[in-house]
Amino acid sequence: MRGGDLSGSGYVPWTGEYPEGVRSNSFYLGPSTRSAPIISNGTIYLGSESEVSAIDAETGKPIWTIGQTGPVHGTLAIADETVFVPLRNKELLAISASSGIVQWSFKSGSPFVGAPSVDNGIVYSSTQKGRVHALDAATGSPIWTMDAGDAIAPAVALVNDKIAIGVSSGGLFIKDARTGDKRSRVRIGGLVNHPPVVGGNSVYLVSNGKVLSFDVNSRELPWSYPLRLVWTQLWLWQLPVPTPPVPAGFQWQAIPAEGGIEPSTNAGDDFEPKPLVPLSFENSLIITPNQGSAFVTAPAATSNAIYIGSNNNFIYSISADSGKTLWRYRTSSTPVARPTVVGERLYFGTSNGTLHSVNRVNGQGEWSLELGSPLTAPITFASGILYARTEDGSLHKIR
Repeated sequence: MRGGDLSGSGYVPWTGEYPEGVRSNSFYLGPSTRSAPIISNGTIYLGSESEVSAIDAETGKPIWTIGQTGPVHGTLAIADETVFVPLRNKELLAISASSGIVQWSFKSGSPFVGAPSVDNGIVYSSTQKGRVHALDAATGSPIWTMDAGDAIAPAVALVNDKIAIGVSSGGLFIKDARTGDKRSRVRIGGLVNHPPVVGGNSVYLVSNGKVLSFDVNSRELPWSYPLRLVWTQLWLWQLPVPTPPVPAGFQWQAIPAEGGIEPSTNAGDDFEPKPLVPLSFENSLIITPNQGSAFVTAPAATSNAIYIGSNNNFIYSISADSGKTLWRYRTSSTPVARPTVVGERLYFGTSNGTLHSVNRVNGQGEWSLELGSPLTAPITFASGILYARTEDGSLHKIR
């Protein structure tokens, strides 16, 4: 599982005491990477500039280290006492969580990127040149492989035996997780900036500063995707054809605007169509943007809302059903990394090195803490403690 979070949603159910914003300890780990820490049985597992380490969560002392791996920018995954490590040297490693002994390795044709995910005995991991590998988690034997033909967003999302895969050039695939059979495919028309995130029955993608919502259970007829592409091209040539249909499962899209997100059902002039991309969606939620405003983080998601940072220094809470703003919170500077939801709290970092805690129900600030350096990865939560990895090479424990 990807840090205990197959869906990529950043949501952790919690009913206990919440951290009060007190830094109890900091460990220097050397040059930082985008590998967020994962915590299991009192041990922190993470990748760094040239090694993979298991660290005692209480003392910060190393338990084992594997060196000469090269930079590890993907967050590790742990399942059944095995740690899965994506490497830039084109290898995916399975390592014993207790001993650090390599159990198997799988070699691909390009570097592994992002976070692997493990579910039902299968590990899923994507590569820089557009392949997703589904491997037997016990042996590393291939089960299925998908070639997207282009770079893939750094991680996949899994829910209810389905896998959501974002293609960087502007696409979303939803497949059967066990067989790799295609359920639906959507062409977005803009760069996909972050991995897909699933909350409830919706999958969210951030593309060109917008967040888009799709029904993860949607299916398309075998001929519908190529038909929609041809139809859209004819429409762009201004031939006498109706407006192209919406992509399979499309629900709404939103972008930050002056005074918050103001929904409109008029798709008319709010964006510019591009060749072969069905961007004019009838009855969709299109938002009139404030000039230059854009979402800049992946969303955290629950079944009823998403939480996402923008470059106009806000965190937005957006209804999962309608795409309307529930609240927005003014931040000290631009949010960085996907927020983390713990019970009724929302935790996120900003570019000036501040960690914020906000009540996710009403959008009221709880506390803020100066870390001295921005986050390089989302906050990790375990046993009432927040773990924050920052650009200065430190790992902070916050109680």
